[in-house]
Amino acid sequence: MEKLTSSSKNNDNLGKAWGEASNYPKYTDVDVDWTPANYYVSMLERKVIEQNKTIEILQEKIEALDQMRKAWAKGEIEN
Repeated sequence: MEKLTSSSKNNDNLGKAWGEASNYPKYTDVDVDWTPANYYVSMLERKVIEQNKTIEILQEKIEALDQMRKAWAKGEIEN
């Protein structure tokens, strides 16, 4: 994180915004309820996992179709 903030010193707005965001709870007098943010992140993680599983299933189907195409091209499968 320090690399990011030090490399962004040329861009003062980005560096200031990053610094404020990374220290956000220090600037408030009340405790921050991170539950909604954590719930949203968990939901995004589940969506990514679901998409990965879908991609894996599609890859398996593509590989199976490719094997069938190769077998058909060799004459091992007839119409």
